[in-house]
Amino acid sequence: MKKFLKGELGFLWFMAAFCAFWVWQSALVLKAEPGMSGGGAFPFACACVMLLMSLLAIWETRHYEKAFPKTDKLISKIGETITWLFPKNVLCTMLYVLIYALVLKKIGFLLATFFFLAACMITVRTKKPWKSVLIAAVAVGVIYVLFHMIFRVRLPEFTLFR
Repeated sequence: MKKFLKGELGFLWFMAAFCAFWVWQSALVLKAEPGMSGGGAFPFACACVMLLMSLLAIWETRHYEKAFPKTDKLISKIGETITWLFPKNVLCTMLYVLIYALVLKKIGFLLATFFFLAACMITVRTKKPWKSVLIAAVAVGVIYVLFHMIFRVRLPEFTLFR
């Protein structure tokens, strides 16, 4: 017997609810502009197909073994699922992307990209962090030469003191 992965059944139900919402929203557009050439015809058809496929996926997996015992509380299921879906490396990388987006205009493309790449590589590859720093520096150098000097692409500049 097949077994659900953590969060899989909840995701299927979430997708079905999401698709049902879009069926409703596209039906409102279709009602405002009726007909096959109206603005809501294609979105309505797509949303209906998506809802049907979501419900079929739920139906096909109805005999799967659950990922959690029935005795587990909902909060513990959610916590365990989030921990399983987002391990430490993934959360760190998401944080680095957020920081990168926030500091890109302040410290410029070259520094922000160097720190972002170095941090990501050090997080994922814990052995020899100096290699990660070196690879990040070379990568940023290649990007700079290729895009800024050869293709003449204007990269975000350092603007901290302007």
